[in-house]
Amino acid sequence: MIARLELLQKALIAERSGRHRQMVALMREVAEMNVALSLEERETLMVAYHKLLNEKTKAHSKLRECIREANPTEEVLKSLETLQNTMKKEVTNICAEVTGLIARHILPSATTPESEVLYKKWHADTLRVAVRYAENEAAGAELEEASKNMYKMAVQEAVMELPPTNVIRLTLALNYATFRAEVLNDVLGAVELSDSAIEDASAEWTGKRSKAADQAATVIHLLHQNTLFWSTAANKLSHLDPASVLLSDSEACSSIDDHMSPIVSPAKHPLPPSDGDLRSMLEHVVSRKMDFK
Repeated sequence: MIARLELLQKALIAERSGRHRQMVALMREVAEMNVALSLEERETLMVAYHKLLNEKTKAHSKLRECIREANPTEEVLKSLETLQNTMKKEVTNICAEVTGLIARHILPSATTPESEVLYKKWHADTLRVAVRYAENEAAGAELEEASKNMYKMAVQEAVMELPPTNVIRLTLALNYATFRAEVLNDVLGAVELSDSAIEDASAEWTGKRSKAADQAATVIHLLHQNTLFWSTAANKLSHLDPASVLLSDSEACSSIDDHMSPIVSPAKHPLPPSDGDLRSMLEHVVSRKMDFK
């Protein structure tokens, strides 16, 4: 236990100094002990990988932007494309490291349904990131299928084991719906999944204020905002099957994969919706169901 505590403390220091690769290495050592992670350990581990992945994906985006704006010569373009492929490989390697760690050490050591659902969600979220940076179409399709299957497994367990207002169950619904809309182009499926999560949570909403309740209410709000966007997009193209509506990169919706843990950033979403807001959201759900009939 002392060794675990020391590794955690060193990882937190590494985070403060911006040494995210070192932070990952320290927390990976904890995860490989094959023990159930404490709340602080699992959040630090997930934040470590999130920050490392964020560094790599931002660098790749910057390079892609430079290539588009600089109009380089053919020779320079080839060099930049080689670098771009190397950076994409770095992202997919990190994703593979995460999913391997979850499958071999973290998930088998989980002791509660909540942590099992969270790790499966993290696994699926990570595969979803890898899809965007896949080496080729075949690899992307394989990762997409793996992500979909892992989301399904997580949802099945969440429905069986966690209450509808549980923030992990709600963020799972949020991210799976976003995956269905933006990766699978299944807009109708995304709307149905989100509406179901909102309805189930509203049915058990007590109205009591707490940190967990505020987080859950914020995720419900994000679910609602996404479904408004998706249903509007589908209605604008009502001559098409809503499931065939394609969303561009600029039309990305909210998900919580930016925070690999289930915690919703208060800085990003400072004001949880009120009980009246939640009742209004439920009314919109009913209205949307009528529209899609």
